[in-house]
Amino acid sequence: MSLDLTQEIFISVLRSIKSYDSSKASFRTWIYKLASNRLVDYYRSKHYKYAQIVEPIDDYEWNDGYDLAVSLEYKEDFARIASLVNQLDTGSQQIMRLKLFGEYTLQEIAASEAIPLSTVKTRYYAALKWIRKNLEEDRHG
Repeated sequence: MSLDLTQEIFISVLRSIKSYDSSKASFRTWIYKLASNRLVDYYRSKHYKYAQIVEPIDDYEWNDGYDLAVSLEYKEDFARIASLVNQLDTGSQQIMRLKLFGEYTLQEIAASEAIPLSTVKTRYYAALKWIRKNLEEDRHG
């Protein structure tokens, strides 16, 4: 029986609680950092990469209002973006995952990563530009 990612993150927090130091970061920032590190590990894992390749058709919900073509296109775009994010340097990967998948603000990312907001903005917009360029090249070339 395997745990889902949320459960794994929660267990990781419980196991690491003794290492929390309030003089270094707020509890919220410490939890964000722990969770984001676990997400990076997950996206690098063989399990995640395999799950992107193999997905049973039974997992799709079929109903009258469901547009399979749009869903498949969205899923392809998501997989392609995730793949491009995985090619970025570790710092930029972390920022992109927190922003795109975790829906954090740039300010929250700066706080959780303990780096200046200007650095977060620079890395985020440079990575976003690079991802857009690659997506455009894929569509046109």
